[in-house]
Amino acid sequence: MAAEQPKTNDLGAKPILSADGRTLTYGLYPQRRVGDSELIAALDAIPSPEGNGYFLHQGVYYAKTIAKPDGSNRVFDDGTRIVEGTVYWFECEPIQWRILSARDGVCLALSERVLDARAFDGRENDYAASAIRAWLNGEFAQRAFGLGDTAIMLTEVDNGATTTDSPDNHCVWGNTKDRVFLPSYRDYLEPSFGFGESAEESPSRYAKTTDWARARGAWHNAFRGGCEHNGIYWTRSPYDGDSCYAWAIHDDGCLGYRFVCEADHGVRPAITVKID
Repeated sequence: MAAEQPKTNDLGAKPILSADGRTLTYGLYPQRRVGDSELIAALDAIPSPEGNGYFLHQGVYYAKTIAKPDGSNRVFDDGTRIVEGTVYWFECEPIQWRILSARDGVCLALSERVLDARAFDGRENDYAASAIRAWLNGEFAQRAFGLGDTAIMLTEVDNGATTTDSPDNHCVWGNTKDRVFLPSYRDYLEPSFGFGESAEESPSRYAKTTDWARARGAWHNAFRGGCEHNGIYWTRSPYDGDSCYAWAIHDDGCLGYRFVCEADHGVRPAITVKID
């Protein structure tokens, strides 16, 4: 039997810092739709996935999902309409991360794109007990960093009132220790992270959805100039006025509170990474 070809996307096995120190490449996740019919036929013939849940073909990992777009006019990056109920294949590509801060070889990094679609929770805005936190540190982490996760550090995540929209926020919950987490409301107003200081519209908070995220139900802007394919994505912060709402970033970069059950909102995770 011929030996398995080297995994060409093993770039996800360890963090690689860009020459300018602004971006990081680390982890693998389904992102770009496969459009080649011959490749799709070959992928359809693979009987089962690898241990990480991905399908390996000629050294490259792939994933598939049954499309559940949030509307009938949703499209992939190449303009192809997303048809509900259709099985699509996606290439698992190295995740690109934006460096928010770096010191002594430790980097706080935020994904450049909205990688998936999830509800915050089914009941309330308690991030510590939320479904989205459990998913980030469970299924997402296992898939994204299945080739190598030793560079990810356990982070003490501050969920106090000062990280939210109000220092008197009565909906705050306990702090957490996480390997993957969502930034807070205040993080997205932090100029040292590269974000605008106002909660109003700001290109500094724009984030494009991936093909995979759109097929999984992530809402994306299909019309507005300059915001095409931008998504709505969650922060970890509770809204002060109602325990059923949490703060999110809209497609135009403004912050707004959203009902925690809204499953068409995206996920833009953060990690703390030790660079050798």
